[in-house]
Amino acid sequence: MTHDDLYEALVAMHRGLDAEQSLLVNSRLILLLSRHVSDESVWRRCIAEARAGVAETTSVA
Repeated sequence: MTHDDLYEALVAMHRGLDAEQSLLVNSRLILLLSRHVSDESVWRRCIAEARAGVAETTSVA
C-alpha cells in the first residue's frame, strides 16, 4: 500500500461519519494498530510527530 493509498483509505474510513463517530473510529484504529506495533519508542515518536504543529494553546473561558 502506498502512502497515497493509505491516505485514501483513511479518508474513506471517515466518509459519512459525524465528528464523534470519526473520533471513535480513530481511537479504535489506534488501538488495533497498537496490537501490531509494540515498540514504545516508535509510539512515542509517532505521538510527538502527530502532535507537532498542532496549536499548543487553548483558550480558557
